[in-house]
Formats: sequence, structure tokens, C-alpha cells
Amino acid sequence: MKPLVVVQARMGSSRMPGKVLEPLAGAPMLQRQLERIAAAKTKLYVCVATSTEPEDDAIVDLCRKLDVDWFRGHPTDLLDRHYHCAMERAATTVLKIPSDCPLIDPACIDQVMAVWQESELDYLSNLHPATYPDGNDVEVMTIEALEVAFEEADRPLEREHTTPFLWEQPERFRIGNVSWDSGFDYSMSHRFTVDWPEDHRFVAAIYDALWTPGDIFGLDAILELLRARPELMQINGHRAGLNWYRHHLGELRTVAAEATRALAGDDPRPALALAVREHIIRMATDGGCFIGASLSCTDLVVHLYSRVLDCAPDRIDDPNRDYFLLSKGHDVPALYGTLAELGYFPRSRLERHLSTEDHLYWHPNRNIPGVEFHSGSLGHLLSVGAGIASDIRIAGGDNRVFVMLGDGELDEGSVWEACLVAAAHGLDNLVAVVDRNAFQANVRTESLIPLEPLVDKFGAFGWGVRRTDGHDFVALDAAFASLPILPGKPSVIIADTVRGKGLPSIEARADRWFVNFSSAEVAALLEELHGGASASLTSAPLHVR
Repeated sequence: MKPLVVVQARMGSSRMPGKVLEPLAGAPMLQRQLERIAAAKTKLYVCVATSTEPEDDAIVDLCRKLDVDWFRGHPTDLLDRHYHCAMERAATTVLKIPSDCPLIDPACIDQVMAVWQESELDYLSNLHPATYPDGNDVEVMTIEALEVAFEEADRPLEREHTTPFLWEQPERFRIGNVSWDSGFDYSMSHRFTVDWPEDHRFVAAIYDALWTPGDIFGLDAILELLRARPELMQINGHRAGLNWYRHHLGELRTVAAEATRALAGDDPRPALALAVREHIIRMATDGGCFIGASLSCTDLVVHLYSRVLDCAPDRIDDPNRDYFLLSKGHDVPALYGTLAELGYFPRSRLERHLSTEDHLYWHPNRNIPGVEFHSGSLGHLLSVGAGIASDIRIAGGDNRVFVMLGDGELDEGSVWEACLVAAAHGLDNLVAVVDRNAFQANVRTESLIPLEPLVDKFGAFGWGVRRTDGHDFVALDAAFASLPILPGKPSVIIADTVRGKGLPSIEARADRWFVNFSSAEVAALLEELHGGASASLTSAPLHVR
């Protein structure tokens, strides 16, 4: 018999009931996935395994319509269902492909099967460790190995997820893994599986853009689409990295914590920060930008707009809004990217960065919706923020003013004059945020004019002070949870960050503060941002000292 592909499918999904019959390009999702499995060059026999529950009659009806084999078995013991499906069909080689993978690439199936056919393994997958975008799951096993699992597996997770009994015992079974031949690891950043409604919306958007009758688009086409339309990644990006492992890390001995992500209340900030970093990288060509410090402050800007600031695109002129001033104005790509993602202006406008037909230049400009004040020369906007905070105080308002400062900017005497004035007037509605990436241009701050101990210095000027990790959203939640830090005093959050955060090839490098990359370098850096190999950069760095 041909290798048997068992596609487990049921209507009773806890997160998205009936998902397997949700439409994709005018047909049920399960049908579209079966079409993709059938497109594999490897000769396979496919059977849909569903339960005996009455609600799953609809799945059987679809199989009959499509002339696809089907099996009905245990409602909750998927290992039992998988095993008996295989035994009834006298299968010797058994594949497991979940029914929530409607973007699975047939070439991925072929790659795994090519390795299997040349091996003498008991179990092979592309999941341990995973490198493909989530939703290209292929597992293969011998019927003998599946039978041992069926007879001996006794933990609930082993019965529910079918194969852990095998891959958790590499000392007992001959186990192999197939890595994505691209060299990239998109398993935690690209989510092509369907568990939640937003996953289905993402997949539907892919089908709407790429599907044509009789054609099976592949992984390369999907990734090319996402590079051209990065906004699609935001549909379900906050779910990236979520998988069932997170519920069983204490039980699984071969799965590291890095192989999953906690739900964390559906926190959208990591996905938003990723999108903003993509925008920054794209702005780093055709004239360039100050990429190092823009990437270091991205998480701070995203956190402020997501969790702290009381402002919105439809309240730009609301006198009761919170104010955000980017005093370190050369980092404006981080602000532009955030404002675009949050709807202050269309994302497509970012393509006009440095164009003479727009105001998206190297420093903030009030002609851009959401930008509160121009900035250019460093050291000025803490004074502006103190003035706005004073005006709010005089008017009896309770809104606040946040000013982001660069650590190199703290060499400006005007910053400390503003600190004295704000403390003297008790402006506890004023909050400074220091992006402490430890560089000023292409020199480390501590080798130029040492700034430390910053906590003591701000405290001596009469400010309440907290220090935190500027890339840890949980730590940022705690740092900004209660403001003002001290009653009757202005506050400062010193956020320790990494210049170039997100791109290992330029992180903490003195020579990559301002860049003007080629289009090829930008493409390579976008791949690196998503876990690819470090980009090879040939463009000349900028030195000023």
C-alpha cells in the first residue's frame, strides 16, 4: 500500500468550532488542504479520520462528495483513532498531517518523504526542532512504532497528540528530523496554521491573493506576498509561536521553553514591534536612516502607544490627550512605523520616506498626523514638554506629557536645566523616558562623557527614577504601572536597550548608527529579522569621530 496520510479532523474545536469547513476561496478549508496534500509528487493514500460524534457527519458528507476515504473513531483519543485507521487499511508507513494546515506546501511533504524513503527510521518529522513556518507539519512513522505507542502510551498528552510517546524517547526509537532547506527558522514568527478566527482571516487573505483554479501556490509565493504586503502578518501575528507545548512544558523533556510562547493575554505588542522594525529596515535605503537607535527604542515606542498613552488617531486634537515628544528626533522611523501601524496615516505613505513630495524626513514634522512637535537639534524637547505640562497644570487638566530622550542627548546642558525647572515646579505630569542604548553616534557614551550613575543623577535633580529592561514588555508594564513615581515630582524611566535590536548583524555596533543600505541588503536584513542568517553587509559605515 502507498504511505497512508491520516488527516485528523473534527467539528468540535474549542477555539474555533467548525473551522475545518470554513470557506477558503469558495470551498471548505478541509477540501483546500486535501487538494494541497494531493499535489505532492510522492504517491500517497489519504484518509480523513474524524470522530463518531453526530456533529462530524458533515465531515463525512464532504469526504463522500470529494471521493476521499474516511474513518470514524474515538472522539478524544486521537492516538486510538490514528492507529485503528491505519490498521484497517493495512498501512505500513503512516503520516500525520493535521487538518488545520491549509497552507501546507506539497514540496514540504515531498522533502520529508524523500528523507524517509532513504532512511531506516521509526519516526521522522520536520518538527523537532521546527524550522518551517508553523502549519507545514509532517510526521511519518512505521506501523510498528505507532502500534507500540498505541499499546504503551498512558499520559493524556500522548493520547491526545498521537506521537509524543515516540519523539520523547530518542533513546528507544530511531528518530530523525528534516529542517527547512532555506536555512531560515520561521517556526515562531510565521503562523500559517488555523486555531483562531484571526488565523482563518490570515489564511483567507493569502488564498484571496494567490489562489487560482487548478493551481497550487507554494511557500515561496506566500513569503513573496508577505514581503510585498507585510500588513497581512499583523492579522494573526500576535498568535505567532503559540502551540500546545506551552501547556505541557513541565511534562515534555525534549521540548525547550523557546519552542513555544505563552499566551500572555493575547499581547499584541511583540507583533506590532516586529512590524515597526520591518518598516524601519525598509526606510534604511534610498537615503537611509538612523537605524541603530530607531531599533533600540522600538519596543519603548510600541509600549507607550499600546499601554500607556491616552491618545488615538481620531483624537489628534483632543486637548485632554496625552502628549508624546520624540526629543531624540533622528529615531523617527520608529515613531513613523508605529503611527502607521496604529492607523494615524496609511502604511503606504512610508514608501515616500525622504521624498520631496512628503514630510517624512529624518526628524519629526508636525505635518505628519500624530507628531506633536518638530525636533532636530538635540536637547530641546524636555523643555518643551515641561512647558506643555505646566500649561496642563494651569488649565486644571490631568493629562500627561512623555518625552523620549537619547542617552547621548543627556550631554546637552539644556536637558538638565529642564530637569531643574520641572522639579522646582513639581511637574508630576511630566515623564521622561531615556533610551539607554549606550551609544552617542559611533562612540560609546561611557568612553566619551560618562553618564553613570544616571539613577543617582536624576534623583539628585529631584526626579522620581526607575530603571528597567527596554525590550521586556512585562518589565515595561511594571515600570510604567504607577506614575508619578514620587508624588509631586517629575518621573524618569531609564530603559536599558540594545542599539540595532532585532538584527544580530548590527546589534551594539558603533559603525551602524546611520545607514544607507542597498535594496539587496534590506531584503537580507528583513530575512534576518525573521530568524534568517545574518545579513552580509557591504555598504560603507558612517564615522564622525
